[in-house]
Amino acid sequence: MSRLGSRHEHSGPAQIATALHTRVLGSSSVLLDVRTLIFCDLAITLVLALALLLYRFTQKTYAAFDLWTLGTWALALGYLSMILRGHPLPEGLSILLANVGFGLGGLFRLDGALRHVRRRPLPRPAYLTVVVPVGANAWFHWIHEDLVARTVVLESFLVAICLCIVATLLWRPAPRQAMYRAFALLHIVFALVLIANITLSIVRPESGIFDPVAQRVLLYGSTTVLETGIGISFFMMNARRLEQELMDRVVELRTAMSEVKLLSGLLPICAHCKNVRDDKGYWHQVDVYLKAHSEAELTHSVCPSCAQKHFGIVLGQDSMPPGRDDG
Repeated sequence: MSRLGSRHEHSGPAQIATALHTRVLGSSSVLLDVRTLIFCDLAITLVLALALLLYRFTQKTYAAFDLWTLGTWALALGYLSMILRGHPLPEGLSILLANVGFGLGGLFRLDGALRHVRRRPLPRPAYLTVVVPVGANAWFHWIHEDLVARTVVLESFLVAICLCIVATLLWRPAPRQAMYRAFALLHIVFALVLIANITLSIVRPESGIFDPVAQRVLLYGSTTVLETGIGISFFMMNARRLEQELMDRVVELRTAMSEVKLLSGLLPICAHCKNVRDDKGYWHQVDVYLKAHSEAELTHSVCPSCAQKHFGIVLGQDSMPPGRDDG
Protein backbone atom coordinates (compact mmCIF):
# COMPACT_ATOMS: atom_id res chain seq x y z
CA MET A 1 0.00 0.00 0.00
CA SER A 2 1.29 3.45 -0.84
CA ARG A 3 2.26 6.03 1.75
CA LEU A 4 -0.84 8.10 0.90
CA GLY A 5 -3.04 5.06 1.32
CA SER A 6 -1.49 4.07 4.67
CA ARG A 7 -1.78 7.61 5.96
CA HIS A 8 -5.48 7.85 5.12
CA GLU A 9 -6.58 4.25 5.36
CA HIS A 10 -9.11 5.14 8.05
CA SER A 11 -10.12 8.49 6.48
CA GLY A 12 -13.20 9.20 4.47
CA PRO A 13 -13.32 10.21 0.77
CA ALA A 14 -13.49 13.92 1.61
CA GLN A 15 -10.26 13.82 3.62
CA ILE A 16 -8.48 11.87 0.89
CA ALA A 17 -9.64 14.35 -1.77
CA THR A 18 -8.39 17.22 0.36
CA ALA A 19 -4.99 15.60 0.76
CA LEU A 20 -4.71 14.98 -2.98
CA HIS A 21 -5.70 18.60 -3.72
CA THR A 22 -3.08 19.88 -1.28
CA ARG A 23 -0.37 17.70 -2.75
CA VAL A 24 -1.18 18.60 -6.39
CA LEU A 25 -1.52 22.30 -5.61
CA GLY A 26 1.70 22.29 -3.62
CA SER A 27 3.61 20.64 -6.47
CA SER A 28 2.39 23.23 -8.96
CA SER A 29 2.64 26.31 -6.76
CA VAL A 30 5.38 27.76 -8.95
CA LEU A 31 3.20 27.43 -12.05
CA LEU A 32 0.15 28.89 -10.34
CA ASP A 33 1.84 31.70 -8.45
CA VAL A 34 -0.61 34.54 -8.68
CA ARG A 35 1.98 37.24 -8.05
CA THR A 36 3.91 35.97 -11.07
CA LEU A 37 0.77 36.21 -13.20
CA ILE A 38 0.12 39.75 -11.95
CA PHE A 39 3.73 40.62 -12.74
CA CYS A 40 3.17 39.31 -16.29
CA ASP A 41 0.09 41.55 -16.55
CA LEU A 42 2.17 44.49 -15.35
CA ALA A 43 4.95 43.74 -17.85
CA ILE A 44 2.52 43.47 -20.79
CA THR A 45 0.70 46.64 -19.74
CA LEU A 46 3.94 48.61 -19.37
CA VAL A 47 5.21 47.44 -22.77
CA LEU A 48 1.91 48.47 -24.37
CA ALA A 49 1.92 51.81 -22.53
CA LEU A 50 5.44 52.61 -23.74
CA ALA A 51 4.61 51.51 -27.28
CA LEU A 52 1.47 53.68 -27.30
CA LEU A 53 3.43 56.64 -25.99
CA LEU A 54 6.16 56.21 -28.61
CA TYR A 55 3.56 55.89 -31.36
CA ARG A 56 1.83 59.00 -30.01
CA PHE A 57 4.97 61.12 -30.52
CA THR A 58 6.02 59.66 -33.89
CA GLN A 59 2.72 59.19 -35.75
CA LYS A 60 -0.49 61.08 -36.25
CA THR A 61 -2.98 60.13 -33.57
CA TYR A 62 -6.35 61.32 -32.35
CA ALA A 63 -7.89 62.20 -29.00
CA ALA A 64 -9.17 58.65 -28.57
CA PHE A 65 -5.65 57.26 -28.89
CA ASP A 66 -4.40 59.65 -26.20
CA LEU A 67 -7.12 58.42 -23.83
CA TRP A 68 -6.28 54.80 -24.55
CA THR A 69 -2.67 55.58 -23.73
CA LEU A 70 -3.65 57.20 -20.43
CA GLY A 71 -5.89 54.25 -19.63
CA THR A 72 -3.06 51.78 -20.20
CA TRP A 73 -0.76 53.73 -17.87
CA ALA A 74 -3.52 53.80 -15.25
CA LEU A 75 -3.90 50.02 -15.47
CA ALA A 76 -0.13 49.66 -15.07
CA LEU A 77 -0.42 51.69 -11.85
CA GLY A 78 -3.08 49.29 -10.62
CA TYR A 79 -0.99 46.18 -11.29
CA LEU A 80 2.12 47.77 -9.79
CA SER A 81 0.30 48.66 -6.58
CA MET A 82 -0.87 45.04 -6.28
CA ILE A 83 2.64 43.66 -6.69
CA LEU A 84 4.00 46.07 -4.07
CA ARG A 85 1.19 45.32 -1.62
CA GLY A 86 2.54 44.72 1.86
CA HIS A 87 6.13 45.58 0.94
CA PRO A 88 6.90 48.42 0.50
CA LEU A 89 3.32 49.75 0.14
CA PRO A 90 0.94 49.42 3.08
CA GLU A 91 -2.01 47.21 2.23
CA GLY A 92 -4.58 50.00 2.52
CA LEU A 93 -2.67 52.36 0.24
CA SER A 94 -2.12 49.55 -2.25
CA ILE A 95 -5.86 48.81 -2.32
CA LEU A 96 -6.75 52.45 -2.96
CA LEU A 97 -4.15 52.87 -5.72
CA ALA A 98 -5.26 49.66 -7.39
CA ASN A 99 -8.89 50.78 -7.41
CA VAL A 100 -8.01 54.23 -8.73
CA GLY A 101 -5.77 52.75 -11.44
CA PHE A 102 -8.24 50.10 -12.63
CA GLY A 103 -11.25 52.41 -12.36
CA LEU A 104 -9.68 55.32 -14.25
CA GLY A 105 -8.12 52.93 -16.77
CA GLY A 106 -11.55 51.59 -17.67
CA LEU A 107 -13.10 55.07 -17.85
CA PHE A 108 -10.31 56.37 -20.09
CA ARG A 109 -10.84 53.45 -22.45
CA LEU A 110 -14.59 54.04 -22.53
CA ASP A 111 -14.04 57.73 -23.26
CA GLY A 112 -11.65 56.79 -26.07
CA ALA A 113 -14.17 54.39 -27.59
CA LEU A 114 -16.87 57.07 -27.53
CA ARG A 115 -14.60 59.62 -29.19
CA HIS A 116 -13.38 57.17 -31.81
CA VAL A 117 -16.74 55.68 -32.82
CA ARG A 118 -19.34 58.30 -31.91
CA ARG A 119 -17.15 61.42 -32.16
CA ARG A 120 -18.34 62.62 -28.74
CA PRO A 121 -16.60 62.52 -25.36
CA LEU A 122 -17.59 60.85 -22.14
CA PRO A 123 -19.30 63.42 -19.89
CA ARG A 124 -16.86 64.76 -17.33
CA PRO A 125 -19.08 63.87 -14.33
CA ALA A 126 -18.80 60.21 -15.36
CA TYR A 127 -15.19 60.20 -14.16
CA LEU A 128 -16.47 60.87 -10.64
CA THR A 129 -17.97 57.37 -10.59
CA VAL A 130 -14.51 56.06 -9.76
CA VAL A 131 -15.21 57.09 -6.16
CA VAL A 132 -17.71 54.20 -5.96
CA PRO A 133 -15.15 51.37 -6.01
CA VAL A 134 -12.54 53.45 -4.19
CA GLY A 135 -14.90 54.43 -1.37
CA ALA A 136 -16.41 50.95 -1.09
CA ASN A 137 -13.01 49.28 -0.94
CA ALA A 138 -11.86 51.76 1.71
CA TRP A 139 -14.95 50.91 3.77
CA PHE A 140 -14.51 47.15 3.36
CA HIS A 141 -10.85 47.37 4.31
CA TRP A 142 -10.71 49.80 7.24
CA ILE A 143 -14.26 49.73 8.62
CA HIS A 144 -15.61 46.28 7.83
CA GLU A 145 -12.97 43.88 6.49
CA ASP A 146 -14.50 41.90 3.61
CA LEU A 147 -12.37 40.75 0.67
CA VAL A 148 -15.35 39.31 -1.21
CA ALA A 149 -17.20 42.62 -1.04
CA ARG A 150 -14.12 44.47 -2.34
CA THR A 151 -13.83 42.05 -5.23
CA VAL A 152 -17.52 42.26 -6.12
CA VAL A 153 -17.62 46.08 -6.07
CA LEU A 154 -14.49 46.71 -8.14
CA GLU A 155 -15.02 43.99 -10.70
CA SER A 156 -18.72 44.80 -11.10
CA PHE A 157 -17.66 48.36 -11.87
CA LEU A 158 -15.22 47.07 -14.50
CA VAL A 159 -17.87 44.76 -15.97
CA ALA A 160 -20.20 47.75 -16.39
CA ILE A 161 -17.46 49.66 -18.20
CA CYS A 162 -16.75 46.70 -20.51
CA LEU A 163 -20.43 46.44 -21.40
CA CYS A 164 -20.59 50.18 -22.11
CA ILE A 165 -17.64 49.84 -24.47
CA VAL A 166 -19.35 46.91 -26.22
CA ALA A 167 -22.55 48.93 -26.61
CA THR A 168 -20.58 51.86 -28.01
CA LEU A 169 -18.91 49.65 -30.61
CA LEU A 170 -21.94 47.61 -31.69
CA TRP A 171 -25.00 49.77 -31.08
CA ARG A 172 -26.24 51.88 -33.94
CA PRO A 173 -25.19 54.27 -35.46
CA ALA A 174 -21.72 52.85 -34.83
CA PRO A 175 -20.13 51.66 -38.10
CA ARG A 176 -20.41 47.89 -38.49
CA GLN A 177 -16.78 47.09 -39.11
CA ALA A 178 -15.10 43.76 -38.41
CA MET A 179 -12.41 45.54 -36.39
CA TYR A 180 -14.97 47.04 -34.04
CA ARG A 181 -16.70 43.68 -33.61
CA ALA A 182 -13.36 42.05 -32.71
CA PHE A 183 -12.62 44.84 -30.22
CA ALA A 184 -16.07 44.38 -28.70
CA LEU A 185 -15.54 40.60 -28.49
CA LEU A 186 -12.36 41.10 -26.44
CA HIS A 187 -14.29 43.20 -23.92
CA ILE A 188 -17.12 40.65 -23.82
CA VAL A 189 -14.61 37.93 -22.93
CA PHE A 190 -13.04 40.26 -20.36
CA ALA A 191 -16.45 40.87 -18.78
CA LEU A 192 -17.18 37.12 -18.67
CA VAL A 193 -13.85 36.45 -16.95
CA LEU A 194 -14.61 39.13 -14.36
CA ILE A 195 -18.09 37.71 -13.78
CA ALA A 196 -16.60 34.24 -13.32
CA ASN A 197 -14.13 35.63 -10.78
CA ILE A 198 -16.94 37.40 -8.91
CA THR A 199 -19.01 34.21 -8.82
CA LEU A 200 -16.16 32.01 -7.62
CA SER A 201 -15.18 34.60 -5.00
CA ILE A 202 -18.68 34.43 -3.56
CA VAL A 203 -18.72 30.63 -3.69
CA ARG A 204 -15.25 30.31 -2.13
CA PRO A 205 -14.93 33.34 0.16
CA GLU A 206 -12.05 31.80 2.12
CA SER A 207 -9.52 32.25 -0.70
CA GLY A 208 -7.20 35.26 -0.55
CA ILE A 209 -6.33 37.56 -3.40
CA PHE A 210 -2.93 35.93 -3.94
CA ASP A 211 -4.04 32.35 -3.31
CA PRO A 212 -3.36 30.13 -6.37
CA VAL A 213 -6.98 29.11 -6.80
CA ALA A 214 -8.77 28.58 -10.10
CA GLN A 215 -10.51 31.95 -10.36
CA ARG A 216 -7.35 33.97 -9.64
CA VAL A 217 -5.35 32.00 -12.19
CA LEU A 218 -8.18 32.38 -14.71
CA LEU A 219 -8.46 36.13 -14.12
CA TYR A 220 -4.81 37.14 -14.22
CA GLY A 221 -3.77 34.55 -16.79
CA SER A 222 -6.44 35.55 -19.29
CA THR A 223 -5.81 39.23 -18.61
CA THR A 224 -2.34 38.89 -20.11
CA VAL A 225 -3.77 37.61 -23.38
CA LEU A 226 -6.70 40.03 -23.46
CA GLU A 227 -4.56 43.09 -22.71
CA THR A 228 -2.26 42.15 -25.59
CA GLY A 229 -5.20 41.89 -27.98
CA ILE A 230 -6.78 45.13 -26.77
CA GLY A 231 -3.47 46.99 -27.06
CA ILE A 232 -2.99 45.82 -30.65
CA SER A 233 -6.56 46.92 -31.39
CA PHE A 234 -5.69 50.47 -30.33
CA PHE A 235 -3.00 50.69 -33.02
CA MET A 236 -5.26 49.14 -35.65
CA MET A 237 -8.20 51.45 -34.95
CA ASN A 238 -6.02 54.56 -35.01
CA ALA A 239 -4.53 53.40 -38.34
CA ARG A 240 -8.05 52.72 -39.66
CA ARG A 241 -9.16 56.22 -38.65
CA LEU A 242 -6.15 57.71 -40.41
CA GLU A 243 -6.82 55.62 -43.50
CA GLN A 244 -10.45 56.74 -43.55
CA GLU A 245 -9.39 60.37 -43.22
CA LEU A 246 -6.98 60.01 -46.13
CA MET A 247 -9.69 58.38 -48.24
CA ASP A 248 -12.05 61.24 -47.46
CA ARG A 249 -9.36 63.73 -48.52
CA VAL A 250 -8.85 61.85 -51.78
CA VAL A 251 -12.59 61.96 -52.48
CA GLU A 252 -12.65 65.70 -51.75
CA LEU A 253 -9.71 66.32 -54.07
CA ARG A 254 -11.28 64.27 -56.84
CA THR A 255 -14.53 66.16 -56.45
CA ALA A 256 -12.71 69.48 -56.58
CA MET A 257 -10.74 68.42 -59.65
CA SER A 258 -13.91 67.34 -61.41
CA GLU A 259 -15.37 70.81 -60.86
CA VAL A 260 -12.36 72.60 -62.30
CA LYS A 261 -12.90 73.55 -65.93
CA LEU A 262 -9.84 74.15 -68.05
CA LEU A 263 -9.63 75.42 -71.63
CA SER A 264 -6.96 73.77 -73.74
CA GLY A 265 -6.24 72.97 -77.35
CA LEU A 266 -7.23 74.94 -80.48
CA LEU A 267 -10.36 77.05 -80.43
CA PRO A 268 -11.94 77.96 -83.80
CA ILE A 269 -12.71 81.68 -83.62
CA CYS A 270 -14.21 83.89 -86.31
CA ALA A 271 -11.70 86.38 -87.74
CA HIS A 272 -14.38 89.09 -88.01
CA CYS A 273 -17.02 88.74 -85.28
CA LYS A 274 -14.77 86.78 -82.92
CA ASN A 275 -17.45 84.16 -82.15
CA VAL A 276 -16.16 80.77 -81.03
CA ARG A 277 -17.25 77.41 -82.48
CA ASP A 278 -17.85 74.54 -80.03
CA ASP A 279 -17.33 70.83 -80.58
CA LYS A 280 -20.85 70.41 -81.95
CA GLY A 281 -20.37 73.07 -84.61
CA TYR A 282 -22.38 75.81 -82.96
CA TRP A 283 -21.06 79.36 -82.79
CA HIS A 284 -21.13 81.37 -79.55
CA GLN A 285 -20.09 84.79 -78.44
CA VAL A 286 -16.68 84.57 -76.83
CA ASP A 287 -17.92 85.74 -73.42
CA VAL A 288 -20.71 83.16 -73.41
CA TYR A 289 -18.27 80.42 -74.39
CA LEU A 290 -15.74 81.36 -71.71
CA LYS A 291 -18.40 81.43 -69.03
CA ALA A 292 -19.66 77.99 -70.00
CA HIS A 293 -16.25 76.35 -70.28
CA SER A 294 -14.27 77.93 -67.46
CA GLU A 295 -14.57 79.22 -63.93
CA ALA A 296 -13.89 82.79 -65.04
CA GLU A 297 -16.34 85.51 -64.02
CA LEU A 298 -16.67 88.05 -66.83
CA THR A 299 -17.46 91.74 -66.47
CA HIS A 300 -18.03 94.20 -69.28
CA SER A 301 -16.22 97.40 -69.99
CA VAL A 302 -15.09 99.42 -73.04
CA CYS A 303 -11.56 99.54 -74.33
CA PRO A 304 -10.05 102.93 -75.40
CA SER A 305 -10.28 102.08 -79.13
CA CYS A 306 -14.00 101.24 -78.98
CA ALA A 307 -14.69 104.22 -76.75
CA GLN A 308 -13.21 106.58 -79.35
CA LYS A 309 -14.75 104.74 -82.32
CA HIS A 310 -18.30 104.30 -81.01
CA PHE A 311 -18.65 107.07 -78.43
CA GLY A 312 -16.17 109.69 -79.58
CA ILE A 313 -14.45 109.60 -76.21
CA VAL A 314 -10.69 109.55 -75.88
CA LEU A 315 -9.64 107.35 -72.96
CA GLY A 316 -6.31 106.38 -71.48
CA GLN A 317 -5.24 102.75 -71.49
CA ASP A 318 -6.51 102.20 -67.93
CA SER A 319 -9.67 104.31 -68.24
CA MET A 320 -13.27 103.52 -69.11
CA PRO A 321 -16.39 105.65 -69.51
CA PRO A 322 -18.50 106.04 -66.38
CA GLY A 323 -21.55 103.80 -66.11
CA ARG A 324 -20.24 101.25 -68.57
CA ASP A 325 -19.01 98.68 -66.05
CA ASP A 326 -21.77 96.11 -65.78
CA GLY A 327 -19.93 93.97 -63.23
